[in-house]
Amino acid sequence: MKIDINKIKTTPSDLGFNFCVFGKPSDEIINWCKYWDLKMEDSGKYTNIILNDDTKISDMFNQPEKYDYIDGFSPNLNKHLHVGHFSNLVLANAFQKLGVGNKFIAIFGDTLEGAVQKDDALKSYFEYCKNFNYNVDEMFFASEMKLQDESFLKEGEGTYEGSKIFDLGDEKLVGVKSTGSTSYFYQDVALASKLNASTLYLTGVEQDNHFKSLKKLFPTTNHVGLGLVQLDGKKMSSSEGNVIYMTDFINKFITII
Repeated sequence: MKIDINKIKTTPSDLGFNFCVFGKPSDEIINWCKYWDLKMEDSGKYTNIILNDDTKISDMFNQPEKYDYIDGFSPNLNKHLHVGHFSNLVLANAFQKLGVGNKFIAIFGDTLEGAVQKDDALKSYFEYCKNFNYNVDEMFFASEMKLQDESFLKEGEGTYEGSKIFDLGDEKLVGVKSTGSTSYFYQDVALASKLNASTLYLTGVEQDNHFKSLKKLFPTTNHVGLGLVQLDGKKMSSSEGNVIYMTDFINKFITII
């Protein structure tokens, strides 16, 4: 018999017992303890659960299904990376070490020109990944994203005339602009269609609505919104000079160490 580990609480090792539940245990917990021959002790507001020395914890809990893909560290290739990007790398690396996904991917924004050449940006990206032992199994580029199934798109009307849109019922999103260029949403739809598998995206929390829209088309996609790294109370912006670059940040700590 197995249960979801979130239905119980872990306790500090120095307390002499291993798990507990708040209040009286449910029938499911009681039956689970009986199945594994675990002792329960009343402790005021809590019920303590004591493991046997020979109990194999990995056999006692349901194992969550891994995502087929995780997109954790996919910066744009037209600018220098800053501390906000470094935060993404650290969190993506943590997810990777926890074994949450089978494959880790990156989809690079490469449709805009900027202060950095694409090849130079990729070189820096690979160096960061290598230095922090973060592995990327597959890479994609926004400029190469092509939607194979055009039935997703409809001709825009009214204010959308001249463009092609995704009609999601309660909202309409531009996929192909009147200029012929594709939108960020189009690129993610094309990638989700290509992968056709459960995918977790780790990006800024400000993109949460974007991925809620994507989930309407691909229910097996999910999003974890990451907190925004700010400087002087404002979002970091290379163009405005309100930024701490990733290289400077890392080098500073290397010097201190």
